[in-house]
Amino acid sequence: MPSFRESYFLVPVLGQQESDMPLGSVIADVTTLERIKPNEDLSIHIDTEIYKPWRVPQIVGAIPSARYDIEYSAFRRLMLDDLEEPLAPVSLIVYGIDQIKTRCFQPSAEFIAKAAADPAVKSRLEIGDAAKVFVVTGVKMARKFSVHEENTETGMVKHQIKFDATDLSTIFAFKVSQLFLTSDGEPTIENYVDGAIFEED
Repeated sequence: MPSFRESYFLVPVLGQQESDMPLGSVIADVTTLERIKPNEDLSIHIDTEIYKPWRVPQIVGAIPSARYDIEYSAFRRLMLDDLEEPLAPVSLIVYGIDQIKTRCFQPSAEFIAKAAADPAVKSRLEIGDAAKVFVVTGVKMARKFSVHEENTETGMVKHQIKFDATDLSTIFAFKVSQLFLTSDGEPTIENYVDGAIFEED
């Protein structure tokens, strides 16, 4: 049964294809997508079903700058290189996402063990809480994506980002599980949603 809790994070930059961030990838930071490069491609060890639902309807939204919540901050980070640059107090962040496909999987115990045993991943896990490890367990792709800031008094539009392709899709959101060691030193995972803004379906 699908979950309707927000579990997908907005990417920090558009234009990545599925090959750039395949399911099973290991990252160190959900805000920068800093990759941890294992000795082998962990995606080949996915041994559970990969769900491939399509969602054709568009996701649209308008976030007032006065709200300044997690969703607002995520889109602001995507639009602006300089996060110190203020947005107008009378502005909206307006976005539209269309032709969406989601791929996701639930890691098995065998996959978790394989990932944790990889030397690059293992060395980071052994550092403990100071070094996070996340497994990418879902990606949302779209053929059309746009976001901009709109001044509600003047109608002026700026900080506009667009992706529109017929044959290509860009990853616009991703889901992760945090990989860590228990007090007994056994690898385990749990869903990580702190900062997520999109629902499962």
